[in-house]
Amino acid sequence: MASMESHEVFTFVDKVPEGASMIGSRWVMGRKLMANGTIDKWKVRLVGRGDLQKPGDYNDITSPVIDSASIRLALGLAAKHDLEIAVLDIPTAFLGCPLHETLCMRLPEGEWPDPYGRTRPLVKLNKTLYGIKQANREYYEEVFDFIVDDLGLQASIAAPGLFFGGNLGEANGALIPVYVDDIMIIGTSVLVASIASRLYDRFKAAGQVPVPDTFQYLGMTVTRDRSKRSIAIDQIGYINRVLDRFEMTDCRKRSTPMEIGYKPHAIQAEEQPFDARTYQKAIGSILYAALGTRPDVTYATSVLGRYAAQPSTLHWEAVKHLLRYLRGTSDYKLTIYDPSLGHDSQSILCYADADLGGEADTSKSTSGIVVYALGTLVIWKSKKQSVVA
Repeated sequence: MASMESHEVFTFVDKVPEGASMIGSRWVMGRKLMANGTIDKWKVRLVGRGDLQKPGDYNDITSPVIDSASIRLALGLAAKHDLEIAVLDIPTAFLGCPLHETLCMRLPEGEWPDPYGRTRPLVKLNKTLYGIKQANREYYEEVFDFIVDDLGLQASIAAPGLFFGGNLGEANGALIPVYVDDIMIIGTSVLVASIASRLYDRFKAAGQVPVPDTFQYLGMTVTRDRSKRSIAIDQIGYINRVLDRFEMTDCRKRSTPMEIGYKPHAIQAEEQPFDARTYQKAIGSILYAALGTRPDVTYATSVLGRYAAQPSTLHWEAVKHLLRYLRGTSDYKLTIYDPSLGHDSQSILCYADADLGGEADTSKSTSGIVVYALGTLVIWKSKKQSVVA
């Protein structure tokens, strides 16, 4: 409430202005978790019912965020040039951005300082609020304008959400990946501190300036070895929570993601079907790790995900095998940059391979790629080909 009052988010009104729309609102409570699964803090927010908005109540609602490959590249460049990193969080990010449309909202029942004495007051929104459709877009434009116009950085065309300026490794070189309200700053210690100070003055952004050699970012744990100029990422806490969710914490371990030579096929008439919802939850949970820090399970996740619509008990056994592999390798870390590995730090390297008609049902092949950019592991992918081998 203090944040909304300080930002003057809404004004009490006695009726809806002519031509304006009205939506409802509700309190939403939640918790913010650290990467290791422990609770960082409890949160409660007043959220507008954006699902009740109609065209005309909003215009552009698109809001780009940085992709995981660009985040890995930024971390790799920080290690390569031995630069400082700061991680900032903008509190109540969607409050206080300009709202260009006229929109009214009914507040939840409670004790409000309403001059009309109502327990469910009517308000006119002056600024954006969590839940309304244009909040993301308006917030992004505020951050974009500040970074480009005030800080003098350029926005990347290829990677929306990535801003850069100067020559990285020199006094004026900076790199700023932005993921909604999480902002990373990479540069020299003086420049990082200066940018962090200006972000605090403008958005009250707070965090670690600079971060220690082990820090949390977007659900990952990032570990640096500055003597070797290497950097690694992991999701150990997340993987342990997945194992606990599917009651596989104390399961037997496996040394491979899939049984050697195993080729799954679509469910047959004589096979027992398995609950699709449970299967999809497991595949989705593993896929998040596969996309973030675990390229070693990408192929298995891709193959088993093809049967998520109609899984059989045989498919579920393969998923449990994959979970047992994660149980045995839950402490793995992915080194994304290490000059001693010998990858060319001045170019882009791509490694690709494919099987030959490996899918049992269609005889289609599966391709796999790994891409290094400037010595940093940025992309890995496993995908079924669109044509028959």
